[in-house]
Amino acid sequence: DDTLYSEFDYVMSGYRYLSELLRSLYAVDAYSAFLEAVDIKSVDVFDYVLIKCELPRFLKEHLVLAYRYHKPTLSLHSGVKKILGSLYDKNIPVYLITDGRSITQRLKIDSLGINDLFEKIYISEEVGVGKPALDAFLDIDIKHHNSKIVYIADNPKKDFIAPAKIGWDTIGVAHR
Repeated sequence: DDTLYSEFDYVMSGYRYLSELLRSLYAVDAYSAFLEAVDIKSVDVFDYVLIKCELPRFLKEHLVLAYRYHKPTLSLHSGVKKILGSLYDKNIPVYLITDGRSITQRLKIDSLGINDLFEKIYISEEVGVGKPALDAFLDIDIKHHNSKIVYIADNPKKDFIAPAKIGWDTIGVAHR
């Protein structure tokens, strides 16, 4: 998230999906309420929308699940597909290490059309630990022990701890 595509785009994709769902089930226009909640940086967007649209509070749990399990509309950051495709064409193994829920992350990967470009995908819920745990990193390091490994990520708070411990080179990505 944010390294390959904009996390904000995922959020907005979810809000558009939920707005369409609420329109079809309750005949309300919730999209403007979602936009307002984002604009005012609401602590709880779902509560805000339910109150604003005068919908029952019990819907929150259902909206959260629908948000997590919607198939998002996403696109990669400029140049990412070309880089991944080039590495794939040159038989350079590429791995994806991501934190999150399995279904949610796999829906994102599927939406981006990049599943086949990775040697293996490590999702924290599937491997049982998230970053900065060493597990996924060590698995890759063992497979490619005598190789130069470069790790690319965007979050300096957690992404670079494990690769630094095992001596990988790292590249920090800072998208606008």
